[in-house]
Amino acid sequence: MIKLNSFALFLFLSIGISQNYPPVVEMWTRTTWSVCPYARAALLILQENNEGIVLLWEMDNNTSPGQANRRSIYGVNGEPFQVFSGVFQAIGAYTEASYQYSNMLLPVINGPSFQGATVPPIASYDPPINLSMNFVENEFGNYLITADAEVTSSYTSSNTKIIFLLKKNFSTNYFATVVDWDSQSFELSSPGDFGQYQHVFINDGSNILDLTAVVLIQDIGGGVCSNNSQ
Repeated sequence: MIKLNSFALFLFLSIGISQNYPPVVEMWTRTTWSVCPYARAALLILQENNEGIVLLWEMDNNTSPGQANRRSIYGVNGEPFQVFSGVFQAIGAYTEASYQYSNMLLPVINGPSFQGATVPPIASYDPPINLSMNFVENEFGNYLITADAEVTSSYTSSNTKIIFLLKKNFSTNYFATVVDWDSQSFELSSPGDFGQYQHVFINDGSNILDLTAVVLIQDIGGGVCSNNSQ
């Protein structure tokens, strides 16, 4: 069974991982829920096809820090809980990965509706901010993310954050687990405004080839966006 919820409050204003601003799918997952493996496998297909950025928020096993805090901005319980680019929610999954990919993930991403629910623009979304990023080890061996942002058109936002995330490939089952994240206030608002933002994650001994950095600029509304509260 799949439950849906669509809203536009927590809009992703920009995404820094590539130049074409692909959709982001966040999923909260447990090892104990029977349909979660099918949902994760479908997201692996999406990632391997370069059709979206996947962020797995593990609630057990390799537990993602502050996953409950991150989830609280969306205000929904149930697993597997998926959020598409911050603007469309779904709970549940089909019990076959390729069917889940073809009959849920792609229809939601491509819109304009899914199972009778209107889907805000995702694949066709034109962000008002250009965002580029660099991910390297610094001179101390820690992980440095640098993001350059430029506002290209006017936008309205009540609480804008730039969010730095680090995800890790543990296995084909947990291939995009968020292992660390943090956020900063984002104050640029007028066309032509430019700023550079940086964050350092402490090296935990992981192979950097197993890590991917993701930067989001998001209106989180009245929510809290940090990794220090479970």
